[in-house]
Amino acid sequence: MDEGGKLEVVLRVRPLTAEESAADEQCVAAVRSAGGGGPGQAEVVVTDRGVARSWRFARVLGPDASQTDVVHAVDARGAVQGARAGHSACIMCHGSTGSGKTHTMLGRLSSLEPPSRLAGLLPHAFALLLEEREAVRAAGGRQDLLFGAIDVYNEAAFDLLEETTPRLPVREHSIGGAFFAAGAQWRSIEGAADAEAALADASRHRAVGAHALNRDSSRSHAVFTVMVQTYPHGGATAAARSAVLVFVDLAGSERRKQTGTSGHAAEESAAINKSLLALNRCVTALAEAGAGVDGRPSAGVAAPRRPHVPYRSSVLTRLLRSVLDGPAQVKLLACVSPAESQVEHTTATLQYAARASGIRARPARPISPTGPTSDHSSSEVAGLRSALERARAEVARLRGENSSLRRQLLVAGLEPAVPLRAPTLGRTATADALRQASREDRGGSSPRAGDPLDCPPGGTGANADSDGSVDQDGGLC
Repeated sequence: MDEGGKLEVVLRVRPLTAEESAADEQCVAAVRSAGGGGPGQAEVVVTDRGVARSWRFARVLGPDASQTDVVHAVDARGAVQGARAGHSACIMCHGSTGSGKTHTMLGRLSSLEPPSRLAGLLPHAFALLLEEREAVRAAGGRQDLLFGAIDVYNEAAFDLLEETTPRLPVREHSIGGAFFAAGAQWRSIEGAADAEAALADASRHRAVGAHALNRDSSRSHAVFTVMVQTYPHGGATAAARSAVLVFVDLAGSERRKQTGTSGHAAEESAAINKSLLALNRCVTALAEAGAGVDGRPSAGVAAPRRPHVPYRSSVLTRLLRSVLDGPAQVKLLACVSPAESQVEHTTATLQYAARASGIRARPARPISPTGPTSDHSSSEVAGLRSALERARAEVARLRGENSSLRRQLLVAGLEPAVPLRAPTLGRTATADALRQASREDRGGSSPRAGDPLDCPPGGTGANADSDGSVDQDGGLC
């Protein structure tokens, strides 16, 4: 966000491709300086059928901009340094198919020591993260990096770090309402080799396809997340600061008549457009609110009634809710083509970016060294601590009961071969012995058909969960 709390938009205009130049495509998007070249002092002018329209954003990068220029424009170093202090950040790459989004986000993957000139934003961010971690260590602290990557394909979430993965359920966290892909893998990043391998796997497993506009079109949205856990004083957890850096490579919006897709590819395009429309509606609702997500209006503007933000309308918007509707610093990296044949897509992207720049969010703040800073979070922590104490008391009670049962067995001469708490089949024999002894005390006999079962089906005598796992602290049925 900028100083006013608005979502910051960085625009990148790619150069004409070799195919477009060979076809004598006209360049209809031009970048013009509106001042000294600083933030907000450049604009893009698009001419469509003789009518020129201009848009001004925080940063505007022309066709000659390098990958390193993009890294500086979005202030990737600032985001990495902010994560050390507990600030989260998100950078979303948006644009039509073939506008250069994936090249901007990933680029050509190679060594991170240092990144090549064609490496994208995410590889450069990893290089900065590893550099920052060395600075933390030099200051006597510790920093852990975990990397996760989710592919949103045809309204389903998949793990990009696994070669074959089932569809992951998207669940809502009981605290805070954030959504997450349950079962997704997190990889520990210890050095450049780990980061290079993780990025290569995530890129290789992503769904891509070819059509008339792009030979390697992404058929899915990729959400890359780096979890940063910083311990300023080494292993002292009391002062730990947590943050996440989220990098989103959105699939490009498509028009069937231009891409020439049919069958399954057309279904993929429909799913892409559906999720992008859902994201557009969320962005529009947030922009129309005219106030931050904490309900505070802009200066001099009366607080309007905040419209409903339809995060639940797609898997993509559910996964992005925590960064769009929270304190994270969010930047939109809009990518457009200057080609005349793409002028409608370019105009649509610019209009979308202009709407997004109206979003205001809570100012990001570091996590307090002594814990969460908000009263709401403090009450949540207190509640969790209370629940933990109750759970500990329950464990102590169950242990006492187990000890009492073991003493009874010793008195009865039926000492088990293993302790009652051990999750082995030894408990089955013990349970059978206890039941038999109980029946003998009652003058009963072996169970007959129709008698109620003493234990649930499974035959182990242990407390089994629905997935077949055994409750390690479970007693006898």
